[in-house]
Amino acid sequence: MTWIDPWGLTTEKIKLDPNEILVNPKDVNFSQKTINSAFDTPEGKRNIQSVINDVRKGNVKVTDFPAIRVVDVKGQLVVRDGNSRLAIARSAKAKQIKIVIETNVNELKDFKRRLWRNNMPNTGTSKVPTCK
Repeated sequence: MTWIDPWGLTTEKIKLDPNEILVNPKDVNFSQKTINSAFDTPEGKRNIQSVINDVRKGNVKVTDFPAIRVVDVKGQLVVRDGNSRLAIARSAKAKQIKIVIETNVNELKDFKRRLWRNNMPNTGTSKVPTCK
């Protein structure tokens, strides 16, 4: 007999550091309108679309990526660092991604400046950034 998790809540084999949590990528907004088309991996830079394809095929798991640093803006999670990782997760229709909620005051100030420079609202955007 096998047990099936109808809600997809199991976290088997996903290693989390103490400050990391798993969330649905759809619950996190972007803080940029564009991202680099080259994605940094341990093996070097790769085209973002090829990474998306590997995630879709099951060759790569987004839960193996470093956690995305996010800010909680009035209940809306917004990327502080990791827009490309979130774009890959969303485009590949991943169910979970690791995040760390940022609480460092200096990081929060930098986050607000970044949003302002990118002409973004404080809550970011749900629209997946385009590659440049």
